[in-house]
Amino acid sequence: MTAGKYNQLVTIQAPSATTDSIGGQPTSWVDVRTAYAEIKPMSGREVQAAQQLNSGAMYRIAMRAQPLTTSQRLVWHAAGGALLNIRAVMPSGRGGGEIIVTAESGMGI
Repeated sequence: MTAGKYNQLVTIQAPSATTDSIGGQPTSWVDVRTAYAEIKPMSGREVQAAQQLNSGAMYRIAMRAQPLTTSQRLVWHAAGGALLNIRAVMPSGRGGGEIIVTAESGMGI
């Protein structure tokens, strides 16, 4: 695991229920922490293997191991603040120091 490949700054956000002035509970997002990651678009074959049929772009994201769940999302700073929904989080298979995240932009954000 080389430090140089993690060259994209992301902010990890978690949902937070709030109450608005008329009693509704819209979801707002709060920043949890920032991290550096390697972000690559997934090929059509990888998307099909992940069984994702949608119109959003899919990404494979490698980052140092840390607590992350599919209820959270990422803000990709280099892409103008693009929002990425986390679809899956798994160990990289290269030891405990890295996780692989499958994320999607443009859908349900």
